Amino acid sequence: MAEEALEEEEEEAEEDELGLMYGESKSLIPESTVENFPKLSPDPYIDWYDVYSRTHVALLDIINEKRHNKRYETNRKFKQHYLHVLYVDDIVFNEKLFLYNNKHHRVGVFRLTVNRMEHLTNLEVSAESKIKFSKRILNTSKLHTYSMVDLQYRTVYEMREEFEAVKERSTLRTVEWKKEEMPYKITSAFLDNNYGITEIERFFDAKELSSVFTEGAFMLLLRQLARTNFVGRLKFNLLFINGDICLCNLVVSEIKTINYFQEKISVKNFYKSVKCPNEKIQRSRILMTNLGKLIYQDWSDTDFYLTLDSQAILCENQKPLFTPEDLVPLRYRFYKDVELYTFYTDEYHKHLLEYKDYFKDHPDAVHILSLFLKEVFLKKPHLVCQFASNYFCELL
Repeated sequence: MAEEALEEEEEEAEEDELGLMYGESKSLIPESTVENFPKLSPDPYIDWYDVYSRTHVALLDIINEKRHNKRYETNRKFKQHYLHVLYVDDIVFNEKLFLYNNKHHRVGVFRLTVNRMEHLTNLEVSAESKIKFSKRILNTSKLHTYSMVDLQYRTVYEMREEFEAVKERSTLRTVEWKKEEMPYKITSAFLDNNYGITEIERFFDAKELSSVFTEGAFMLLLRQLARTNFVGRLKFNLLFINGDICLCNLVVSEIKTINYFQEKISVKNFYKSVKCPNEKIQRSRILMTNLGKLIYQDWSDTDFYLTLDSQAILCENQKPLFTPEDLVPLRYRFYKDVELYTFYTDEYHKHLLEYKDYFKDHPDAVHILSLFLKEVFLKKPHLVCQFASNYFCELL
């Protein structure tokens, strides 16, 4: 019986190897690497050993051991110890950030939503991100990405749209990734102001797309990296908006403790560098917490940046990480929204009149309050100054 079971395992391994040769994504890493993976406890829904053996490695351009031995060894260690299978309960989240320009004016909203999906017998997640610019911005744009990613970070479907409207012309670019039949098809389209459509179809086999990230899979990868202690450099391919596949270098730094609104949080820095089709290099700086929360991102080819709050100063060792050119005091935040500022001033004057009437009718309360304030000023003047500085004068 033991010999028969051993023969069955050998036959299954041979079938997986043949499936890889003919384009089926059975096993996407060398057999010697699979042997080093630890066996996990069985799960009633997923074959965890098979999932673990195919996790992420198919998406990283690191298997060519002959040309890049050093890079291969570094990423092999990364695959074995840091990247694990996607756990659905850990990646379901909903985030909202704001898009600002270099003058620290809010110009748009960014939303990222990841939900759990059950498609036939496979567990998948849907990742959706949107960037919507304000109408008052001359360069009105919209970016929308919808992705379906399985638990091995392999993209099943993705649709990206990028709309840009200037004074005299408007353009719409789309790219679609379909993984329905062999070979896989990537369709990119360009719509100009005269409703002229230019559509390009590209076909790839499984081996060519084995090291390609889509936008949705990349966001999930960043979240997973932020939750691990991996530090180093990764190289892989990204699907560009025009359908081209571009080389991406991702540098992951160590976990650091910074001050965010005077609260200490643990964060990780990511430095992404993408070689675009026009030979230009697009660099991006990403900041995430150790729980995978995105709190900051900027791009080298634009003046926009994403953040939770434009007045947030991220500090490390009491030195700002990102220094805005013109900072706004905390009380001036009400001036940006007319409705909010009106409500604030009305409430302020209403309570001021109530306090005046109360102290006018209760002179004993005025005497007690004056004694208390005198005692505070005499015994703890530094705390009074610190309170006034934090809430009225300091730039937060």
